[in-house]
Amino acid sequence: MGKTVFLFPGQGSQFAGMGKQLYDKYSMVSKIYEEASDALGYDLAALSFGADENKLSNTEYTQPALLTLSYSMFRVYMQEIGNEPDYMAGHSLGEYTALACSGAIPFVKAVTMVSHRGKIMQKAVPHGEGSMLVVRGISYSYLNHLCNLSGVMGKRGAEIACYNSSEQFVVSGDTNSISCMERQIKQAGGESISLRVSAPFHCHLMNRAALDLNQELKKHTYHYLQYPIVSNVTSKPYKSENDIIPLLTKQMTSTIKWYDSMLFLLAQGVDQFIELGPGQVLGRLMKQISKQSPAYLIEHIDNYKPKEPEESEKLQVYVQIIDACLANAVSTENINLDDDYTNFVFPPYEKLKRMKDEADKETGSNLRQRGIESIELLKAILFFKKVNVLEVESRLAPIQRSLSQL
Repeated sequence: MGKTVFLFPGQGSQFAGMGKQLYDKYSMVSKIYEEASDALGYDLAALSFGADENKLSNTEYTQPALLTLSYSMFRVYMQEIGNEPDYMAGHSLGEYTALACSGAIPFVKAVTMVSHRGKIMQKAVPHGEGSMLVVRGISYSYLNHLCNLSGVMGKRGAEIACYNSSEQFVVSGDTNSISCMERQIKQAGGESISLRVSAPFHCHLMNRAALDLNQELKKHTYHYLQYPIVSNVTSKPYKSENDIIPLLTKQMTSTIKWYDSMLFLLAQGVDQFIELGPGQVLGRLMKQISKQSPAYLIEHIDNYKPKEPEESEKLQVYVQIIDACLANAVSTENINLDDDYTNFVFPPYEKLKRMKDEADKETGSNLRQRGIESIELLKAILFFKKVNVLEVESRLAPIQRSLSQL
């Protein structure tokens, strides 16, 4: 059965007026913007929906504005559609949005965190001394060669900031290096476009900002990730919330491995890519990476119809849920007295075994409820086996995600 990933865009996708239609339609969204505004100390809705695109493109404002809109789109999607993702991935700033949507970082903390991130990135390089280019029409290896040649008098030159697809890259660096890159890219037959950002991200010029960010990140507490999130740095899922500080710190100065991340997701069987953010930047990139994989936009939610699995596929998922529950029950050591085991652990375990034996008798309309019941039985078993609450949540989360396929 196919899988779904939610994609969250980063800077460069913003535009004046973004999210206004969603804000007007859903009271939940207007409340989210109010929460963000209270945390930031200014009216985020007025900034996002106003006509001052230059101010909106200022990094310290862009980041909380984009995160708030994408988070709002996620909440609307879950309210209107409700199908949970198998994975999440965010492009640069979008990784913070994914972490907020996964529950690892509370929304209000995420908003203030990216506001701080924007400020320190803005201060890292004096205005006008850094730039970024979107590059097409030349290979990765040749672009890397040009970056190595762009340094002047031993000074480090431009770097590949984003590896977006086999056809599109972003380079970042000081203004002189980027000007040199523009000329060389044109001479090589490629094309380049200046990116609407106010600082050169994901390169060595962000080293000081990365140190400041690390200190800020250490002030916060992080929580269990409800959904697997693919890291920009490793192009693999976070192992736990303990990865958040080191990976977000490293992300500041490292290449965004978006292409590798999407290839990883395709290899895991993901075939639906849902973009939660303004415009369709990531959707267009996905079409370059895999023309067969549909990319949907939340703005088109009325037209979006999740793929309905076949009856046999639903039954297969239901059996997998029961198998996972049984495996967790059996693999957990019992430390109870014999009477407690007989009275409290044995009965729900036996019921799970009966549900497995009778699975082929279940119908599609009943499978989801029976899946929920099997998870509740496992929860009872783990409770009476005295398993730590956080460990219980960790074990149940991947099983609960499978319910969205029933």
